[in-house]
Amino acid sequence: ESPDDGSRLTARRSFVIDPMDGTRAFIKRRPHFTVSIGVVEAGRPIAGAIYNPLTDEMFDAAFGAGAALNGKPISVTGQSGLDGAKLLGDPHIFRSLAAEGATLESRNSIAYRIALVACGQFDGAVSPRPKSDWDLAAADIVIHEAGGLLTDRNGLPYRYNTDTVRCAPPLAAGPGLHALLRDRLQNSV
Repeated sequence: ESPDDGSRLTARRSFVIDPMDGTRAFIKRRPHFTVSIGVVEAGRPIAGAIYNPLTDEMFDAAFGAGAALNGKPISVTGQSGLDGAKLLGDPHIFRSLAAEGATLESRNSIAYRIALVACGQFDGAVSPRPKSDWDLAAADIVIHEAGGLLTDRNGLPYRYNTDTVRCAPPLAAGPGLHALLRDRLQNSV
């Protein structure tokens, strides 16, 4: 690893790598950490891979080619309401959503949470805290190619490889649930 000298800002393409997303899970030997690699061009990811070494799950995607889990195509769920929705994130954020019938779980790695939404194991994921480019770039292309959305809480897509590597708190879900979660989060946080 070398210091950020700003040369990446003029590069046509850049790699955005997180060698360990979910450090606490790794330390506690929980299978909720990943290695995440994204390729960014003109501020948006064009390819990405997220690997969980303990579960041997490889999520990958390339622009226009779809997303896969261990080589098999994946897609987000068609969930459009909170009743029966399976959500990942901080239980304090989703507490009010549980009253509307959603179930809540947590995972340490934000990239893994988003990948689990991309493959349909969960319907939505959110984080209360800002993240960094390396946390989100690979997950962004994976969920988009799986038919889902990853935005900030205002519904804006992320731009990567800019002069700041900080990203506003993320929200990931399929199209049917994304707007509803955005609305609930804006009214509760």
